[in-house]
Amino acid sequence: MGVVSRVIAIREDQTLEQPHEALRLASGWYETHLYSFWTSGKFWDGESEEYAAPFELEEMGKEKKSARSPIAELGLRKGRKLAYLFDYGDEWRLVLRVVETWEDGG
Repeated sequence: MGVVSRVIAIREDQTLEQPHEALRLASGWYETHLYSFWTSGKFWDGESEEYAAPFELEEMGKEKKSARSPIAELGLRKGRKLAYLFDYGDEWRLVLRVVETWEDGG
């Protein structure tokens, strides 16, 4: 299996829901499923901040942060990785890397 790479631009005032939707559609995942982002870049990392699908939080009352959090709150810097998991059953996993931020000249 080869490596697939894409570059998408996300503003810091947008939330994690925007990259989730962009990645979901670009990957051909048309159904709604649970998803999470981990700021450590490691999947299921209990030591990391986990940002989960807002509807999961509402349904399950979990102690996670919402994917409705603005990108600016994540403190992302160039080179930082985020783990993104779509569909807890099939576990489609993507590792996202910050290529550039506004502070870096973006």
